[in-house]
Amino acid sequence: MAIDDWQTRLAQWLPVLLSDGIAGPQVHWHYAKGVELEAPFFHQTAYWLRQRPYNLLFEQITALDHLEPLLSTLTEVVPSGFIFHLSRCGSTLAANLLRVPATHLVYAEPPLLDQLLRRLPTAAEVTPAQLHWLRLLLAALASFGRGRKQRMFIKLDAWDIVDGPLLRAVAPQTPALFLYRDPLEILVSHRRSPGMHALRGALDLSKLGLPLEQVLNIPEQEYLATVLALICREACHQAELGQLRLINYDEWLQAPIEQLEHSFQLHFSQEERRAMVGRLKLDAKSPTLPFQADGANKRQAADPALIALAERLLYPWYERLEALRSRQRAEAVTLDRSRDSVPPAPTGGAPAPCR
Repeated sequence: MAIDDWQTRLAQWLPVLLSDGIAGPQVHWHYAKGVELEAPFFHQTAYWLRQRPYNLLFEQITALDHLEPLLSTLTEVVPSGFIFHLSRCGSTLAANLLRVPATHLVYAEPPLLDQLLRRLPTAAEVTPAQLHWLRLLLAALASFGRGRKQRMFIKLDAWDIVDGPLLRAVAPQTPALFLYRDPLEILVSHRRSPGMHALRGALDLSKLGLPLEQVLNIPEQEYLATVLALICREACHQAELGQLRLINYDEWLQAPIEQLEHSFQLHFSQEERRAMVGRLKLDAKSPTLPFQADGANKRQAADPALIALAERLLYPWYERLEALRSRQRAEAVTLDRSRDSVPPAPTGGAPAPCR
């Protein structure tokens, strides 16, 4: 079979899982012809596909190293944005809005990417071969949009912020943003419905700076706050290097469509904007329900002990993020003014002389 024909056929298959093979990582695929990634989270679509009789009987597995021909796909379905977040900060809404344009392929926390990132060492220690695995996996994700999509956006898990440098190494031109909010509201949200990183021992967070021996010594009530503080620390570091655009949840809710356009250099049509406005009225995680702002409710639900915990472990980092965000906005204004002051290029005749 010709490579072009193989790539066309593979565009009907969705990569859903990563596992260890004899020669290294291998990708599991589900047949998904005609399927769009419309569910709020990738695992919801993958679970639905897994129930199809064909996928139950004929699971397809490919060694990651055998996907070399797919690398050209990254020039057709271009990685156009990475979304990092502190959790419960509007990142699911960002993914939902980015799905509106028909040419966008949007992955929301795909487990197979998280699986590979967590098994790779840090950017300072990664080998060229391991980095190539990451490049191949991005190509596998992009392949599902071949012939239909032009841009690929990936919303990552909250703890994946530590692997921003790895993604930047394989996609250096891809912009990234980091969504965050009042940490007290996040603590209350996880108290009601804990995420994976809120459960002590559920994840290996040693790359984030939390080795197992330290995990066992952290009081249960402080564990999530400690994890969130480490995520904030990493986001601050990357923002200081100019690698992340910071967006506060309150700022995000005021103009989410414009924030996406600015962050990822996009321009939505009027029809797309109208569809996005419709999505803004719905709950991002449960789109059959209307959206309700809940920040004030969450702050009121916090008990004195939780407030004290947030003030001690998280608010110093929150204030640092706010200071960095203010600096980014000031720098952006200065840059815009400098661009406006540049005289227009001549429209005809000989080029203007250099001075």
